[in-house]
Amino acid sequence: MRDGPDGPDEQHRVLAELLAIVRRSKQGDRLPAERRLAEQLGVGRSAVRSALRELSHHELIATRRQAGSFVTSPGPPGRPLSGRPPAGRATAGSRG
Repeated sequence: MRDGPDGPDEQHRVLAELLAIVRRSKQGDRLPAERRLAEQLGVGRSAVRSALRELSHHELIATRRQAGSFVTSPGPPGRPLSGRPPAGRATAGSRG
């Protein structure tokens, strides 16, 4: 694993910064475009996309193709994301 651009440390930083943006937002607010977020954070779009996928997985945002990403639930302030999916969400390793 790398710790440079788009490595684990960088991805955690991007996720933390996007999570802070979401938590300052209201439900229904649109997030800036991926390109703009990447420029603001000084990272590649792949790092932004990865963080947006994680936020979507935790149901904090909804991303619609050609429309953007929107805050669905700002979540409690200061609470970190867990490594577990939200209740009721199946994962590749879960059994049903």
